[in-house]
Amino acid sequence: MDVHKVLNINKGKRDIISIVGAGGKTTIMQALAEEFAEEGKKVLVSTTTKLFANQLEFCHRTFYGSIPEDYGPPRGSITGLGKEVLGDKALGMTLGELEDIYLRGIFHFILIEADGAKMKPMKAHGLGEPVVGDFTTKTLGIIGLDSVGKPITDENIHRADVFSRLFGKSIGENLKEEIIVKFVVDKNGLFKNSHGERFLFLNKANTKSQIESGRKIIKLLKDLNFENAYITDIKGGKITLMK
Repeated sequence: MDVHKVLNINKGKRDIISIVGAGGKTTIMQALAEEFAEEGKKVLVSTTTKLFANQLEFCHRTFYGSIPEDYGPPRGSITGLGKEVLGDKALGMTLGELEDIYLRGIFHFILIEADGAKMKPMKAHGLGEPVVGDFTTKTLGIIGLDSVGKPITDENIHRADVFSRLFGKSIGENLKEEIIVKFVVDKNGLFKNSHGERFLFLNKANTKSQIESGRKIIKLLKDLNFENAYITDIKGGKITLMK
């Protein structure tokens, strides 16, 4: 099944999907953009934080600073947008700038990487994070299943000290499925500042034990009435959904 088919997409409505968390945000953003483009949609990908500039190379066309007023994206295209390139990073747009583009109505879907995680499989949010606009219609939270069983340290969790304090766990304590569930549902956890429908992708399910951990997390979340949770893996550059 294509990834976008679990996101309750309304074909008559334009969606803004903000992606938060850690463990494959950019890869999942690219997969979604390519799926939408394959269906003939006009897609914009951008960020409110920053990402490596080469992570926008999959786009058919990329702008920095602004999108020209006379620009009309063709059907089946992916447009990239950043504020500017600084070193090897593409700096993010403001929420106001992205909302203005949304109001122009030239894209069917806008995908926004709204969080930074220093390439770690998990992260705790700092002040002002994540940067999710209230015009967002769907918030997609990502957690890397390769974090399960690993110690709560800076090596495995971005801002491990914040995570430890929020969830009453000691630095060095192993990250268990039950802690991840708390992280997902807590108001200051994964979906802090989120808007619209919430979806969870438990990503990087590369081993049998990681898949089993994902299933355990989903079961515990269902007991708490969180239904939109899925196990995902990256296969050949594509995101694969697992049962």
